Amino acid sequence: MTAEKTNALALVIGVNDYQHTTKLKAAVKDATDVADKLMSLGFTVMRCFEPTNQALQNAIMQFGGDLPNYTYGLFYFAGHAMQLDDGHNYLMGVDTHVARPPDVQSTAIKLAALLNYLQWAKNEVNIVILDACRDNPFPSWARTSQERGLAAVNAPKGTLIAFSTSPGERASDIGPHGNGLYTSCLLKHIGDQNIPVEEFFKRVRTSLYVLSKGTQTSWEHTSLIGQFFFNSGKLIHAGTLPYAADMIADGQYQPDDSEFGQIITQLKSYNFDTQNIGVRSFAHMPPATFSDDEQFLFGRNLLQTACGGSYPAKDKFEKLGPWLKNYTNNGQNHMLNGMLFEIYFNSKGQFRQENFKIGFITEIFALRSDPAFGDAFTFIVDQLQPFRDYLYYLPSVPIKTLAVELSFDPEEVEFFGSSRSTHHRLTSVRMEGMELLEFKTIGKLDGVLERKQSFLDTLEAKFCVPASLLRLTSNPDLDEIKTIVMPYPLTLKKPR
Repeated sequence: MTAEKTNALALVIGVNDYQHTTKLKAAVKDATDVADKLMSLGFTVMRCFEPTNQALQNAIMQFGGDLPNYTYGLFYFAGHAMQLDDGHNYLMGVDTHVARPPDVQSTAIKLAALLNYLQWAKNEVNIVILDACRDNPFPSWARTSQERGLAAVNAPKGTLIAFSTSPGERASDIGPHGNGLYTSCLLKHIGDQNIPVEEFFKRVRTSLYVLSKGTQTSWEHTSLIGQFFFNSGKLIHAGTLPYAADMIADGQYQPDDSEFGQIITQLKSYNFDTQNIGVRSFAHMPPATFSDDEQFLFGRNLLQTACGGSYPAKDKFEKLGPWLKNYTNNGQNHMLNGMLFEIYFNSKGQFRQENFKIGFITEIFALRSDPAFGDAFTFIVDQLQPFRDYLYYLPSVPIKTLAVELSFDPEEVEFFGSSRSTHHRLTSVRMEGMELLEFKTIGKLDGVLERKQSFLDTLEAKFCVPASLLRLTSNPDLDEIKTIVMPYPLTLKKPR
């Protein structure tokens, strides 16, 4: 079965910075945290923060156009929304005018526009979450509308629409951890395993009622037919991958008794001798023996095995280009596709977010200089587009470097009351003018002492880019530094 219809797409919107009415405090943080959590659960996530109404409309159009490629769709909106006397609910971008009802009708976006796309896409399950109706002094004409809350909506077939408040209530913009109250309850329960979506929203409603002391009660309108679990472990990330679902979420792959099945079993054995037999067996068989799916899966497992220390697997990466060319067919190299996919995606087919598999990233990324492998890098860049907000570097063609600026403060340390040594404490990591370094401590430990090379290896892993492509500017110069006191754990902000 292909992966084309076994995955989930989400559009997550957050708006704080309203130009013509009171600004909100928590909506963008709510949207950010929801987007992060959905991606950790396997969703492909589109983010839209602080949009104008035109940008909001464009995001909905893109989301709606992509939906037919997915089994599940989810729309989340945190911000201001309003019901007018025409019976429609309006989602408000930053530039919505609110002086008169026609201003809202002319500038804001009808919720019905989104629902039309859901009805057209005919997904198995669609979920709409509206965390709106937050406390806000609209003009006097609008207060009656606000008091009514959002209008009841007929959900298209297969759709659940969740509202942060019941009619006549308003949603709190302040809750635990800097989130709005409703979204804090969503985040509390969304990771619960194997909970049907209806039960999930019931848990949210119960928590919300308790935390708000009975002043806020969420409600849902549903026409769901199929089942859905936020945390079932079955969602995979992409909508256009040309490989079977158990090749993408390869933890689900069940080897059979075929030669290829036996090879994968050997590679997954965690025994060097057995793994080495598998690598050699594959290499001795004609490339035409294996299907595109099998080459993709072998590429993933070969990288896993090489990172684990198998010498025959590591040998393949020493002359990777000439060896891989044996498996190129009609310009496509499915084995290289598998290696690149393995760097960024785990055994569930989910984006890793961190802890990328970079063991042979220098050898793999060096293949960009050979036009014969251009399609493979186009493939992986396409797959990474939904996750741009989590990446500092894309392996695109032509090859680019990544400029990073580092700052250190010298610290003199005394040993046994006599000898002294100077270490350098990392105080800043900047990229394109943005400070990335976050200072977090565990217990009383505020840093760990690392040799310079170990520190550079850590940067390579954090940025997911070969060290040879990092252009580091340092004050003082790195040549003057031997040991570094690095914050523990080393945490870098997301690049966007």
